[in-house]
Amino acid sequence: MSFTRFICFLRFLCGFGLLMCSSLVCAKDTLKWLEMDAPPYHIQAGKLHNQGIVDQVSQLIQQHMPNYLHSERVMNLPRVKEVMRIGQEVCHASLYKTPKREAVAYFSQVPSTMFPPVGLTIKEESFELFDENPMVSFSEVLIRQDLMGGISKGRSYGKSLDKILKQYERTARLERRSGDDIYQGLFNMLLYGRVDYILGSPLESGFAQRNLAAENKVFNIMLKERNSYDFGFVACSKTPWGKRIIEEINAVLIKIRPTPQYKSYFTKWLDDLSKGSFEKAYNEQFLVYGINKAS
Repeated sequence: MSFTRFICFLRFLCGFGLLMCSSLVCAKDTLKWLEMDAPPYHIQAGKLHNQGIVDQVSQLIQQHMPNYLHSERVMNLPRVKEVMRIGQEVCHASLYKTPKREAVAYFSQVPSTMFPPVGLTIKEESFELFDENPMVSFSEVLIRQDLMGGISKGRSYGKSLDKILKQYERTARLERRSGDDIYQGLFNMLLYGRVDYILGSPLESGFAQRNLAAENKVFNIMLKERNSYDFGFVACSKTPWGKRIIEEINAVLIKIRPTPQYKSYFTKWLDDLSKGSFEKAYNEQFLVYGINKAS
């Protein structure tokens, strides 16, 4: 073969390779991310669309996995668990670990999200009613006859708080609100002065205030009976594919979590009173949890 023919042959191979890589043969694998409609974690509509905490965590992970195409699909939590159970190759950026879920999904060794515990949300001017204390006893608050509280009827606030609510269900001064908007309606009651405090997460109050563009400043007070932070983890279906993907995601999380950008996804929703304790837990708990196993 002459040199000229050899060069033409190489050009042919290169052109053929490019043609094949434009087909399915060389296409990138698609990583399917499941999402929910759960502000402020996932925000599916409105001016804050895709700016939820888990939305942005997922987007940042995707940016650091350029070898994959990424797609999103919205479904409720029971459907998320079912899709993983039947072995579809999907991931979710933040799920709590439970034995039942670990039977159908691989979880990242390090957490992807950290959420403050449920506490009391109050208006700024009401802070003096609680002696300007950033942490109080829920049992003691419930027996006070000078305070009116608000909770969502039928919502679980965790075992410890549910037990206390049941204990004082006949004596506590509480408005029990029904409705699909589990937190937003209570937040409106707080702003209008119908209640002195409501039960919920600082992240929920941060979203509600921003969503309503409310002028009233609110604070969040932690409860002695429920003061531990919760971690969420990336979860992928329990298949060989899922195991491989989770190993890659672990490496990405270790790289991106210490950055100011990552932490801002959480702190932008928090009031000033909550930020201090959150940042301390972020540095001392979140960033070190599982790090030895993962590395």
